[in-house]
Parts: sequence; C-alpha cells; structure tokens
Amino acid sequence: MMGNSEVTLTFKTITKKQFQLQLMSNDTVHTVRTRVAEHLQYQLETVKLVYQGKELTDDTSVISDLNINPSLAIVVVGKKLPATNNPTSNATNVSENVQQPTQQSNKQPTLTKQQVALSKIEQIQQKAETLEKEAQALKDKKEELGEKKYDYERKKVDEYLTRCLLELDNVDVDGEEELRMKRKNAIRFIQCVQNFIESSL
Repeated sequence: MMGNSEVTLTFKTITKKQFQLQLMSNDTVHTVRTRVAEHLQYQLETVKLVYQGKELTDDTSVISDLNINPSLAIVVVGKKLPATNNPTSNATNVSENVQQPTQQSNKQPTLTKQQVALSKIEQIQQKAETLEKEAQALKDKKEELGEKKYDYERKKVDEYLTRCLLELDNVDVDGEEELRMKRKNAIRFIQCVQNFIESSL
C-alpha cells in the first residue's frame, strides 16, 4: 500500500468549464464530490462524477484505487445551490428536462419494469446514433462552418453524448443479463463516438 500523497485531478462541467483540485490519494469519492460541490457551489446530493463514461458511484472508494489518469478530465454533473427565497431555481437545470416524455398522461400499467428499461435503452441508443451521424457530418464542415461555429457544434454533440451516458447509468438493469448487455453495448457505442470526436474532429 502506497503512502498518502497529493494528487491533482482535472474536472470539467457539462458546459466544458475546466478546473483542477488538489486532493490526497487516500481521499474517498465522497470527499471528492464534496470538494467539487464546494468549488462549483453545487448541491452535494446532486453531484455526479463520470470518468471515461462510467459514473463513480461508490462513495467509499479512494482515489488511489481508481487508477485515474490525471491528464483525463472527470466530467461533473449537478445542480447549483438554490438562491435564497428563489422557488424557481429548479428551472435552471435544463439537462433534467431533456427528452422527458410526459408519461403521466399515458397511463400504461401493463408495462413491466423490464419493458420500461428496454424502452429507455433503445430510446437512448437511437439518440446516440443520431448524434453519431451529426459527428460524422461535422468532419468535412470545418471550413464551411468556421472555427467558432465548428467548435461549438463539436462540443454540443459531445455534451449530449455525455448526457446519454448518464441516462444509461440511471436505467435499472439489476438481475437482467440481457438488459445489462444491451446497456453495455450502448455505452461502448457512445464511447466510440466520443473517441472519434476527440481524435478526428
């Protein structure tokens, strides 16, 4: 077991804001989330950390055991602390409102938990495939769009792919091997598209 040493981790928000924090190698994921929440003024319970497409869900894991490459940014998702006496603060979290079908009006009590999960995975997969086509189309449009517009479109596609990963993370596939494989394949597909964006765009 290596001794406790100082490490510098890089983080980026959905809006591509990057920052670094000095932490200790034996700090837990919970400690990291707490530091990130303080830095960004986020509500701690809403903070999610995503490293290479996988959410760091075990709050008891320590940094030294996660094999985190300091040169790779950890994606941060969360909600800002609400302003005092501001009941409309929840409206600022746009990502929560993306692709939220109004299921309350469509009462379908016959749907099983597995069917709901499968439907969500397929829905997210379709979104990811559309984003993949957008990324491919961007490849030859750099001159046509101009540097600023091209960079904006590239970051936008990458941001939506990250949201797809988070949505997949929230799909309950416990005890369902077939669903787990479908989700795993969808995650791999999204990561491949993100790698393409990183290396080719």
